[in-house]
Parts: sequence; C-alpha cells; structure tokens
Amino acid sequence: CGFAHVWPLPPDTTVAELYKDHYFKAIHKPSEEEQQWLDRIFATRMDFIEAANTTNGQRLLDIGSGGGRFAMEAKKRGWHVLALEPNGVAATHLRENDLNVQEALFDDSAVADWEDAQFDVIHASFVLEHVLDAPAFVARAKRFLRPGGTLALVVPNDFNAIQLTHQQQTGHAPWWVRPDHH
Repeated sequence: CGFAHVWPLPPDTTVAELYKDHYFKAIHKPSEEEQQWLDRIFATRMDFIEAANTTNGQRLLDIGSGGGRFAMEAKKRGWHVLALEPNGVAATHLRENDLNVQEALFDDSAVADWEDAQFDVIHASFVLEHVLDAPAFVARAKRFLRPGGTLALVVPNDFNAIQLTHQQQTGHAPWWVRPDHH
C-alpha cells in the first residue's frame, strides 16, 4: 500500500506538544463550494452512522475534531457530542461553535475519569494515521462504546485503485487533495 512511518517513533511528549501547539495555527475557512462539498460528505457519513447504530442512543465522541465540521453535523441532528481535540486553536474554534470540548489527545490521561461504555458512536476521521499505537487506540475506543455502538474510523485513501487506473490510462501525474491548512 506504500504506507510509511517515522522510525524511531517520537516520544509521547513530543507528539502531544506537536498537536497541542503546532498542528493548527488557524482554522481554514472553506470557500462556499468547498463548504457545500464538506456538508455533503459529513451528512452522508452521519446517514451511514445512524443506519449502523443499534444502541438507540445519541452520545457521540468525535476524536480529533479539528475544525469541527463533522461534530457540528452530528449536533445539528440532535446528537450529544463531545469533541476531543488536542490543539488549542481548534478547541477554541469548537467552543465558539457551541460544542462541548475536551482539549486533549485520546490517551490514558484524557480518559482516566470517564465511565466505560458511555458512547453510542465514536468517530475519528484522518486520526488513526497520526496515532503511535493504533491497536491501543482501537482498544481504548472499544472500551467506551456501548454494546452495539459504532466505531467509525476514516483514513486517507490516496493513490487508490481509481487514481492508479486513471494515471495508467492517461499518463496523468499522481495527485491528492491536500488543503493548504493540513
């Protein structure tokens, strides 16, 4: 698949500092066209999540909320959302949009006082590829899901089969969507 990872892995404290202080310097304000596209993406994702959810509850944890567009879509639909975001700039933006925010990474210290099995849905979009220990991340998420809850993980799919076929057929150079703020 072409996956690459930094080796040796940086210490947890370095990673925490990077995301807390450096990852977002400002929240990207999308154009109207981009906002319409994002709204469709997150509405469709919520449709799938709501169809898969069998708990009949509406408590949602959004890990790595960033600009909060997914969390805002869930809140608009009546979900009780906790946005977990380590970056101060992003966390401030989330609070300004009336979201409940915990400013932290999804690690043992952040969840030390949480009750098990409290969320109907746990969502993490473009987060797993930033995590040092993915199996521990997933195990931690499962601990906080109610029975029948939904764990929704979204990861990048750059250079997928559609792109590769297009490149082979047309000679087009490799491409990916990389917003200026990422």
